[in-house]
Amino acid sequence: MPCVAAALTPTVWADGCVLPVGEFARLALVSYHDTMELSSRHRKMLRAVFADPVRADVKWADVETLLHALGVDIGEGRGLRVRIQLNGVRAVFHRPHPIPDTDKGALRSLRRFLIEAGVKPEE
Repeated sequence: MPCVAAALTPTVWADGCVLPVGEFARLALVSYHDTMELSSRHRKMLRAVFADPVRADVKWADVETLLHALGVDIGEGRGLRVRIQLNGVRAVFHRPHPIPDTDKGALRSLRRFLIEAGVKPEE
């Protein structure tokens, strides 16, 4: 099974796909703590992800922008799957289409992923 993206160190995903060292070199291994402070827009999006009740108006493009700002490793999977990794925690999401809004179940999963990776909104 071919991989579309690669990490700077060998990575084996749950489906057995191996990302060889340096191939494509589109992912960087950067933890949240190594990144700059989040902008106000990113902090607002992080609060939206953790909002209760779960919001139905969060755009996937905004989620991906937040993930990049947090230093999450993002790789493309088959079809519209998006593989993400942060601080050793991995998850696979499905990029929504044709509507750009992220569904509530995906936001709950994203929230769980961020908590496990040690990311929480400011109090």
